[in-house]
Amino acid sequence: MRPPRHPPSVARRMADADRPPQAATSLGGIFEGLQKLTETLQGLSQKAGGEEGRVVFGYSIRTAGGETRAEPFGHVPPAAAEARPAPRQPIVDVFEEAEAIRVIAEMPGVGAADFAARVEDGELVLEAADGRWHKRVPLPGAVDAAGMTVAARHGIIEIGLPRTRPVA
Repeated sequence: MRPPRHPPSVARRMADADRPPQAATSLGGIFEGLQKLTETLQGLSQKAGGEEGRVVFGYSIRTAGGETRAEPFGHVPPAAAEARPAPRQPIVDVFEEAEAIRVIAEMPGVGAADFAARVEDGELVLEAADGRWHKRVPLPGAVDAAGMTVAARHGIIEIGLPRTRPVA
């Protein structure tokens, strides 16, 4: 046996009266909803100054160093698309040998012809010709820059720098 049904409270009736009517669940109602969504997205795209059909669809929330940022994604403004990304720093290992200092750098996609190395103020400066890679490596001792040797294979760069005075 079912318990008797109580009439809805006054608050419940008021909440139901304030609620917007539900969209039709028929196929025609679904297509009307999709058309309204498409029109809204096109309007947002035009307001944002983007190309037709391109608009920000959401936000990425990032937290770093105690700071929270919301960054839009989906639409890239033309000025941001043309900006060159900052050069990355390659992974570098420095080996001290008696006669030389050997530096190994990982720079994927870089060959010997696409790479430049020079010694400045006690540091080895590594750069890729296209600007994707850049790093300054402090050297642990005095070297003869004129005797530098460079070998590159499969994005691994090996640089040999003879010491000015061999270490015993």
